[in-house]
Amino acid sequence: MGIFDFFRKTPGAAEAGDPALVAFAIAYRLLPEQIYHRPEPLLQTLRQKPRQAGTMIYREGCALLQKPVHRRIARDYHWHTGCLSAAQEYFILEYPTPQPLEPDLNPGGFILAPYFSAWLLGPGQQEMDYYVLGQATGQGTMLRSVTTTGLNCSLGTGPAPTLPGFLQALQQGLPYHETL
Repeated sequence: MGIFDFFRKTPGAAEAGDPALVAFAIAYRLLPEQIYHRPEPLLQTLRQKPRQAGTMIYREGCALLQKPVHRRIARDYHWHTGCLSAAQEYFILEYPTPQPLEPDLNPGGFILAPYFSAWLLGPGQQEMDYYVLGQATGQGTMLRSVTTTGLNCSLGTGPAPTLPGFLQALQQGLPYHETL
């Protein structure tokens, strides 16, 4: 590392509008607000235009943080839908794969970016849960729940950051449940 390397920007970081920060804001601010307080517009979009819903949520996250929108990043936001059981529907947002954490290179802190967010919807939309599978300090992943009041709860170590691994953890049942 040369003497001036400390002052150089990470290639693409400024250009990309800090993708980890946008993903974090979507996972922990934007989606919980929409899911728990204004679910119908998001649900309608997910059911009618699922391919466009990822780009839409990314644009909203950028607007929330006043960051520029980049089509290259927007294309990496994907929604997956299906049923966990006869009584429970899921909507999972897959985020762009985050950069590996390098605490030594970020002494001022770093963002634990999400891999996936899951909105679980029960019968009659009266029961819903919201989970985030994200990066963890050290190795592995961290599973979290966000409640209707905005409380961010750590549920411990999560599964591998893959859609099948996350779905399997959801199917096995998670310890937190919210009834509206």
